[in-house]
Amino acid sequence: MLYQHRKYGMVTPTVTLLRQGSIDLDAVKSLMQFLKKSGAKGAFIAGSTGNAPMLSLNEHKEVIKQYIKYAKEEHLATFVGIGRDSIDETVAMGEYSIELGADKLVAVTPYYMKEDQKQMHAYYSELLSKLDSEVLIYNIPSLTGNNIEAETVAKLAEENSNLIGIKSTNADFDQFQKLIYYTDNDFLVFQGYDHLLLPSLELGASGGVCGTTNLTDIAEKLYESYNRKEPAKSIKLHKQLSSIYHMLEPYEFPAVYNAMFYKTIMGTEIAKEPELFGNLSKKEASLLSKKLSGLL
Repeated sequence: MLYQHRKYGMVTPTVTLLRQGSIDLDAVKSLMQFLKKSGAKGAFIAGSTGNAPMLSLNEHKEVIKQYIKYAKEEHLATFVGIGRDSIDETVAMGEYSIELGADKLVAVTPYYMKEDQKQMHAYYSELLSKLDSEVLIYNIPSLTGNNIEAETVAKLAEENSNLIGIKSTNADFDQFQKLIYYTDNDFLVFQGYDHLLLPSLELGASGGVCGTTNLTDIAEKLYESYNRKEPAKSIKLHKQLSSIYHMLEPYEFPAVYNAMFYKTIMGTEIAKEPELFGNLSKKEASLLSKKLSGLL
């Protein structure tokens, strides 16, 4: 493919696993073992699927610490979400993650307050100048209310050698193809939506950062079949992956991913989480689990 970017593979945006208010270390270990077995290349820690915006500063640090530890035991690359409300806290979280051995940092766009492209450029320019690490931008306008445009990303990449990629969770395919066309081929461009993985690979994406990889290896199989040039198998897996994604979509996010991880991988009910994290009832989790079992 003419515009194929550097191939990487699948990275899992890990769920934040809590039990009685503390990190469920047994579950975290099981998750990382599952990811390694599934063929995931890395773990994106403390992203949207990990409910990072609802974590306190201390909780955020503890999640990073423990998840890096268990990911490294399985030789998974660590992509660490460092985004906080304050740029100073974001930088401090980045420095903390670097000390713990994070392989790459992921910085979500500013959220809540509306930012134009000039402000986006200024924000990331300052952030990148202060972080001695490889950094990826995380763009998810449906949750942040802000969208960083492909032209701004390309300009930042030209100006900052430590900006090495982007996770784009954006259904705007015009913008996605611009990310592919306007950046150098070694710039990592990841698709964040599971149901858009196959068409994104067709455009030249490096891989995906997809939530369903917390509970199934179908996205990894799709990525591999695509690279083996098996179109019929890739389309079949794409339909299967899309069906799973759309089955989960109506439920509260990210609570549904936590619940299905516990049911599918741990074989148990999810422990009750803080109300702000959201919960599925036992009945909902049981019914959804049975529906999913026919697709996994």
